[in-house]
Amino acid sequence: MARYVSLIQFTDQGIRNVKDTIKRGEAAIA
Repeated sequence: MARYVSLIQFTDQGIRNVKDTIKRGEAAIA
């Protein structure tokens, strides 16, 4: 069960990191 919870947290954090990375990329291009 702990793996399942940590996986969800990791995925949620990963999605946020991807969004932040995209924003940084756009800012760098602009």
